[in-house]
Amino acid sequence: MSEKLLTRLNDFASQWIKDLEKDDLQKLLGDTENFVDDLAQQLSSGTGNSPEERNYQYVGSVFIRGLYDYIQICMVLQDSNWYRNADLLDYVWRKYWDCKTRFDFSQNIAGGDFSDHLSSLLTKLASFYQAHFGNGMYLSPDLLIRRLECSICAQDFRACGHISGRLYNGIMCRTLARGIELKRASILEHPEDPRCRIWPWNYDPNTGKFKGTMLTMFQIDDFLFNKAWAKMGQPAHAGYRVSAAGPATPDA
Repeated sequence: MSEKLLTRLNDFASQWIKDLEKDDLQKLLGDTENFVDDLAQQLSSGTGNSPEERNYQYVGSVFIRGLYDYIQICMVLQDSNWYRNADLLDYVWRKYWDCKTRFDFSQNIAGGDFSDHLSSLLTKLASFYQAHFGNGMYLSPDLLIRRLECSICAQDFRACGHISGRLYNGIMCRTLARGIELKRASILEHPEDPRCRIWPWNYDPNTGKFKGTMLTMFQIDDFLFNKAWAKMGQPAHAGYRVSAAGPATPDA
């Protein structure tokens, strides 16, 4: 990684921690959004840096995007009764996985006290959900996929030389499913996407049916493809109340 990029990321992270301690989350959210957009614009321009440097830039962008998820979680937890709202419980659960996925991917970017600070809240959240909701059950779609296409070269993925999950000049290679047909839905204990969780309040005892999310559109690098990424997936603040007492909130 170039010294210039490393300095930018370190300077931002240092200021980010200071602003977090001031508890001005709304300002912090805006500053983080702007920095993600700035890094995304540089990546999308496709000029100026070597392929290796662009790969580091991509990883750094994903890390900063994870910080944005982290702030969104913190903003919800400011309400001491957040855990009594089913919509917020589901929202924080999804944001936990968004944040964790991005941090796990970019973990080599941040280390030491900064990494410990970030992982502390996520660990507490994981313990909170485990203590009050257990391992859970999850929906998963059974799909018939007629063709897998490479996102880099648009060729049949079985025939091209690219590797899914690897970075090529600042672009993540992924398989794109074409000709999709939904066959059925399965209920699993160990899902591909834990965001598709079935909550107790999803079940209607009057009909014997439940509703839930079977598929999400999570992209680790959504900021590269959707200029309105920061406006997507905002929490609902009304809905089913979990209980009068509710589970204990995590110490965050």
